[in-house]
Amino acid sequence: MSCIPIISNGHGGLIGNVYQTKGKRSPVWSDGAVLYEGEFNRAIKNRLLELLHFKGIPYYDLVPEQHDIHRSVRVARANRFHAQYKNTFLLDLHSNAGGGKGSEVFISSAASSSSLTLAHWSQALFVQHFPESTFRGIKRRNFDLV
Repeated sequence: MSCIPIISNGHGGLIGNVYQTKGKRSPVWSDGAVLYEGEFNRAIKNRLLELLHFKGIPYYDLVPEQHDIHRSVRVARANRFHAQYKNTFLLDLHSNAGGGKGSEVFISSAASSSSLTLAHWSQALFVQHFPESTFRGIKRRNFDLV
């Protein structure tokens, strides 16, 4: 059996035109537009889910709702799914509208060699497909500790 990706998006979406996460947005641009990180994350996630579905690849949508789901709840959900299906990996999509430049991959400080392999694979794909962009590295953090 192949790995099942657990796909998560950071921050809330829009409910009744009200953004659900305080802050986490770009400054107002000259044309009046604003990028809401949670909405942008969901757009990326939805396109990814569409492609996985089209390819017949099973996946688990960790955060289908529009509310901002706290990281500890997302981690608990991912851990429950992993306990049931074992062969999984978590892809938590985040965008930083406030001025960060480039992309990075975070893995747990206690990540397995498989996680590190996936991180290096992600880096290689990023560099290949976005050569004009900056890859800021593979970083280790314990996001599951709240």
